[in-house]
Amino acid sequence: MPTIGLRRITPASRLTIRASIFLGFALMCAFTGVLGYSSSQMIKKSAALVAEMFDRSLMSIDYARAAGADFAAMQTSFLRLSLTTSLPRRKELEADLDVLANTFYQDLGISADRSQSARANRAAQAVKNAVDGWQRSRGQIDQQLALPEMLATLDGYSDSVKHEIDLLINLTAGDAFLHRQQALRSIQTETKLDIGFTLAALLLSTAVTWVLTKRISGPVSAASAIAARIASGDLDAAIPEGRRDELGDLLRSMSIMRDSIRAMMQAEVSQRRSAQARLIDAIENSQEGVLLVDAAGRIVITNSPLGAFFGDMNDQLAPGASVSNLIQALARTKLVEESRLAVGALPWSANETPGTVEIGLLNDRWLRVSWCPTGEGGLVAFFSDVTLSRSREAQLKQTNIWLDAALTNMSQGLCVYDSHSKLKIVNSRFRDIYHLSADQMPIGTTIGSVLSILDSFTEDTGRSTMDSGAIQALIEKRAVFAQQHQLADGRVISFSHRPISDGGWVLAYEDVTERYRTEAQISFIARHDSLTSLPNRALFNERLE
Repeated sequence: MPTIGLRRITPASRLTIRASIFLGFALMCAFTGVLGYSSSQMIKKSAALVAEMFDRSLMSIDYARAAGADFAAMQTSFLRLSLTTSLPRRKELEADLDVLANTFYQDLGISADRSQSARANRAAQAVKNAVDGWQRSRGQIDQQLALPEMLATLDGYSDSVKHEIDLLINLTAGDAFLHRQQALRSIQTETKLDIGFTLAALLLSTAVTWVLTKRISGPVSAASAIAARIASGDLDAAIPEGRRDELGDLLRSMSIMRDSIRAMMQAEVSQRRSAQARLIDAIENSQEGVLLVDAAGRIVITNSPLGAFFGDMNDQLAPGASVSNLIQALARTKLVEESRLAVGALPWSANETPGTVEIGLLNDRWLRVSWCPTGEGGLVAFFSDVTLSRSREAQLKQTNIWLDAALTNMSQGLCVYDSHSKLKIVNSRFRDIYHLSADQMPIGTTIGSVLSILDSFTEDTGRSTMDSGAIQALIEKRAVFAQQHQLADGRVISFSHRPISDGGWVLAYEDVTERYRTEAQISFIARHDSLTSLPNRALFNERLE
């Protein structure tokens, strides 16, 4: 392909399109940043006012009310103390009064700390002074006085405490109202500023859009019209000189490109012919048979492997021959009986959907035929020799049949697990031993689940030498071992583990109940008299040792 020569465009001395877009973007970013900063400051300030209103005013009111409740509890405890004659009970009430007094002073202190004005602090101090006076007066009261006289002595301080607490609550509520008004005024001011900044940003966006449109849209439209004429084949289109910016560079480049298109078209024709020749060579040297059919159902291209597959069928495989005649000739002379019906039913027409079929030839070869429509309305088919793979599949199928028969008829139960501890093979003998159905232990069950299922059948009689957790630990260590356990129905099951090379393992299970019973019977006969079933000298000596 000839190279297209483009002369170097000198840098523009005027403001370029890129610079114009960057300048407009920078202005918009600046206004957006100012607007975002203003909004964030307003939100931050409003959040601070809300937090201060809660942390100070509302919490001060809550703790002032809590202090009032504490003082009421103190009065109640004092009444109980005045009415109690039991010395232990009086000591208990005195301790309660001290605890309530400490709680009162703590709540009052928090309320004073959270207050927002000096007058609220003074009111809190007055509450403290009144309670201090009530405490001193309570300690100085003559216990011999009647209860009404005691209460009359303390009523002045009690009324003062209640009055000062109400005053503290009212002052704190007033401070909260002032902060609320301040927050509302701040939000209104910031809202007006945000609206102003937003309107300014919209005006700026409109101005920048208008300037960029005027600078870019007109030259782009002209360049687009010229490009359309060149694309339609009008190589004589006049290209005006552009301004010294990117669009001007584009127009000058288009002028240079127009002068090179004719040479490019000639080179393209030459390249297509060369590509077609290389494609034909690739098809001819392919190991698969290739058949290309046009939209009318006529053969366009075939290769040598296809002719080698079908032998003396040169006339039917020649370019221009009908693909229908080829199919009929194959079904009549080259295919085995079961393949004739399948191939004969395939039209392989231009509207045929993709498909695959395997056909058998009379020379014991098997071909896999795959076809799909082409973009031009025709059809392409590939013929691959799959004789060897079919033979291997048949051998594998027969091997699987033998393996299934061996697994089904073996006397031991068998479980094979992969390297991920999942069940891959289980025979019917294993399910028969534990009376399991296929749904209870499907393929893919983990070793932990299998051991849990088997534990549910195991009776705790000491026959098992280790639990399922220890067995799973040995399996994970890939240790070789053999164990046995006794089921709840009295049967004894022996099982052994052996790892395999792919990271999995095999577990074999065998019902050894009869063998276990025979061994037990032999052991019993050896240690007991055969007539009376009483222990003999051998058992006596064993026990004596």
